[in-house]
Amino acid sequence: MNHSGALNSKTGTLNRFSRMPLWITGGAGAFALMLSGCSSSNHADSSRTPNPELQRVAEAAPPVEAPTASQTTIYRPRSQEDIDRIYSMPAPAPIVIAPPTRTRVVQDTGVSADPAWDIPITREWRHIVVHHSASAVGSASIFDKAHRDRGWDGLGYHFVIGNGSASGDGEVEVGFRWSRQMQGAHAGNIEYNQHGIGICLVGDFENGGTPTPNQMASLRRLVRFLQVKTGVPSSEVIGHGNVPGKSTQCPGRALDVGSFRASLGDGAIGVPIQYTAHTSIGTHSATPHVAHRTSATSSSSASLP
Repeated sequence: MNHSGALNSKTGTLNRFSRMPLWITGGAGAFALMLSGCSSSNHADSSRTPNPELQRVAEAAPPVEAPTASQTTIYRPRSQEDIDRIYSMPAPAPIVIAPPTRTRVVQDTGVSADPAWDIPITREWRHIVVHHSASAVGSASIFDKAHRDRGWDGLGYHFVIGNGSASGDGEVEVGFRWSRQMQGAHAGNIEYNQHGIGICLVGDFENGGTPTPNQMASLRRLVRFLQVKTGVPSSEVIGHGNVPGKSTQCPGRALDVGSFRASLGDGAIGVPIQYTAHTSIGTHSATPHVAHRTSATSSSSASLP
């Protein structure tokens, strides 16, 4: 190995550093001083006296309390005992919901009718309107006279069902308007007079009176016959108070037309009609025909109770 070369190399190196500009060597020295200054500064900060004001604020602050057991238990995982206790709790009692009360719908396999009801249909009937007479006593002949006294051409209803006072209990009396397929004078509405069949039950069902079982049985029998004969749906079996534009309590609170309509089911029924001879249910004989008198004063919009 050539030591002189190594020395020369060192010498050359030293010679090269010695030939470096002064600003480089001076910068290196300044950098070294900065490092030593940072070190001494840090050392001095670590031994600096604390700020009295900050120390006073820190001492005045309330102490931090350790969390209580109740505060820590919400974060505690549930034990197997807790899990078993939760899932072994008895199940709540089932809620029993009573089924809604439904009106019994009678499914008819046939309709029995009085031969006097069977008239050739020559008019379009779209409604059946149920009334009460608002009187304790009545019959087709009594109402016919009362309506004539008003200047009408006779009984305004197509049918009257007696209560045993002046005609049979449950007896169905046929008015001339049905026999002759004429418009009614009972609804106070042109549509419901022209195309509505008026049925009146004798009695005051708004002020203490109630329809008799025989009256209700005859009403159902008659309405079923009319539905089969004319095709009027159950939805159009209404009380006088349901006629548009009318403000009346007819046929009274004791005759629940809504429940009666619901008992009929949906729509008109297509079942055979069996005609049976009429027999008076009450003590009075039937008077199925009321004399007709033509009058120019008859009005298709006339109204009865």
